[in-house]
Amino acid sequence: MATTTSYGNVFWSKALFGVPAAKKWVYFRVTDFYAARKTGPARGQLYYNFMMIDFADLLRRVGRPVLPKAALPEGLV
Repeated sequence: MATTTSYGNVFWSKALFGVPAAKKWVYFRVTDFYAARKTGPARGQLYYNFMMIDFADLLRRVGRPVLPKAALPEGLV
């Protein structure tokens, strides 16, 4: 199992899950989870990928926090 974190940049132009559009460019965090299996003595193959968008961070970035303020600095990890 492995994970990665990456970031995207999107122009939020329409409502999302009932939340009005921010009408601006917004960075969002994506975490990928991968699983691999052994296919030979020195070979492997990724066979599963789950991608999770961090909606709590996305909403925090546009001024609509859904979680209490963190004790540590927020932002890029």
